[in-house]
Amino acid sequence: MSHVINQPIRIEYQPAGGVAGLTVGAEIFDETGEKDTHDFPDILLDEMVLVGSSMYRKEFTPDEVGTWTVHIADSAAGTAIKQYVVVKDIEKMITIPAMVG
Repeated sequence: MSHVINQPIRIEYQPAGGVAGLTVGAEIFDETGEKDTHDFPDILLDEMVLVGSSMYRKEFTPDEVGTWTVHIADSAAGTAIKQYVVVKDIEKMITIPAMVG
């Protein structure tokens, strides 16, 4: 799935077993692969308590096109890596099927 530049992207993370009460942090790496500490210093995800489990969320807004990578780690030693493709405009996100005639 692609996302549009300068529009918020929601990071979602669910730890193994949906454990509640964890500290969950994320590091954001920009389209060049460099850690973007200027715009996105290490951030903490917000806990959303669900029935029987927890989900952690936070938003970030990329300011360049390309592939952005988020490294997530929780206080129970769980980790995840997520990538988000960022495009210039919504038209780049739509695939138009070829006309057969």
